[in-house]
Amino acid sequence: ARWAYDPVAGKMANGEWVLKVAARGGTRLAITGYMQNSLKTMDLKKPVYDGEGTEYSIVEIADSAFNETAAFDLVKRGKAGDKGATAGNPVLVKWPTTLEKIGFKAFCHATYMLVDEFLPESVTNIGDYAFYSCVSITNDLRLGFAGKDVKLGGYAFSSKVDEFGQMKIPTIRLGPGVKVIPEVCFNQNGAREIELPETIEIIGREAFSCTQDAWIHPTFPASLTNIGSQAFYDCRGITNDIVLGTAGKHVSVGWGAFMTVTQSAGPMRYKSVTFGEGVTELLKQVCYYADQMTNMTFTTAVTAIGEQAFTYCHLPAGSVFDIGTNTTIASS
Repeated sequence: ARWAYDPVAGKMANGEWVLKVAARGGTRLAITGYMQNSLKTMDLKKPVYDGEGTEYSIVEIADSAFNETAAFDLVKRGKAGDKGATAGNPVLVKWPTTLEKIGFKAFCHATYMLVDEFLPESVTNIGDYAFYSCVSITNDLRLGFAGKDVKLGGYAFSSKVDEFGQMKIPTIRLGPGVKVIPEVCFNQNGAREIELPETIEIIGREAFSCTQDAWIHPTFPASLTNIGSQAFYDCRGITNDIVLGTAGKHVSVGWGAFMTVTQSAGPMRYKSVTFGEGVTELLKQVCYYADQMTNMTFTTAVTAIGEQAFTYCHLPAGSVFDIGTNTTIASS
């Protein structure tokens, strides 16, 4: 059934769901919450009309619209009488093709939510914690391929394993519209493949931390200028050669960016690292416990080598490094 929009009451209904909505100018609407939920599909692809026959477009899921609600969550923190989804009876969301923005904590802790696609090409803005711990979603993620810049929020697709389990996005494909991956965006994610665009400039702190099985496709782009601390911590699926700072621009590499300390699960598995002249500091533990490495290259542009930068990196006997005369080296 199509949705009936009541602008006076600020709601839209289809006989199963009653959603709170707010006008965003003209015939554009934002979903801000719900008044009545259902364990049946929330089909936002269906048209929305008011009583005068005017059609409206859903362009936004607003901040905290479904944050910790019983509509998608076994933990019943919603209103009295709400039905809670369960592992055996999750709720499917079908996205509107007009959707542009998904706000802060819009579906945070929606642990039994399913989606028809992840996400529509129309989406250009995803807020902090938007899909935090949405652990039932198993679709590939595809963003930034529609010729528009896409803004991602911190913690947007991350999870806390000991609380609700791990996110299970098989493949993360980021297109040219994505230039910044903010802090902790994909932390503790079950992805097995990560596709980075040639436009990516910044990968924030712990952006992919503990995404243990993922490999990078095709490689680390030359466009990168900043990799945050522990950005790829414990990403033991990375087997690509790491090449940074060879494209004539400065690249900042944070401490522990390519490290692991989970020795019981095995070391980092990449075998070759090249830091070009654009990399001037090798910070603390940058490649800690990468004991399968057979090649390490850096230049005299490096002015500082941090504590334990290459601890447990079992490079071949006879490896030679060209260290600048003014380079400082930590004591351990």
